[in-house]
Amino acid sequence: MKASSSMRVCRTASFAISLALTLGAGRASAQAQWNEVSKARNGDVWMMETGTARRAGDLARVWVLVNHPLPITNPAPYSHSGVRSFRALVQIDCKDQRARRLEASYFSQTGGDGKLLGTSENDDWFNVPPDTPDADLLKAACELPDQGPATPASGAAAGPAPAAATAAPARNTPAAGAAPRAPGARPPG
Repeated sequence: MKASSSMRVCRTASFAISLALTLGAGRASAQAQWNEVSKARNGDVWMMETGTARRAGDLARVWVLVNHPLPITNPAPYSHSGVRSFRALVQIDCKDQRARRLEASYFSQTGGDGKLLGTSENDDWFNVPPDTPDADLLKAACELPDQGPATPASGAAAGPAPAAATAAPARNTPAAGAAPRAPGARPPG
């Protein structure tokens, strides 16, 4: 009877170790791959999550993280004061040089960390002005490899990204940043 009891303990311990290793590996692979695409004159750092970024035809869908060097005390263009970073899913039309934010989250610390101050979704399309962080983001997104014909636009969910690419990238990455302001919503720095 002791032998069967010790075998159960060994199996349980083995299962616990396997589970811990699996969860640890999952966490590591879930880490976002943020690459800086622009630094504004005001010090804002714009980053694009390259692991989930997708382009199909003339449309691209990317997660953006923007870090502000100082908290935003005047809420405009945000509806919240104290924003240090935001993370947003942005759809980009490479052909017509325009973009729109599909969803965004605003945080009290850089890197998409700290207190969640609010969210927004489904901005209107805007033309991307040249020589701005938005233009740098558009260029980076439109240089992604084409993954096939664009999906017909139908509401905010329209775009080329497969379902896996719509999941928000992991927070707490070495390259901190949050989604872009609704691209074009904040004056270039």
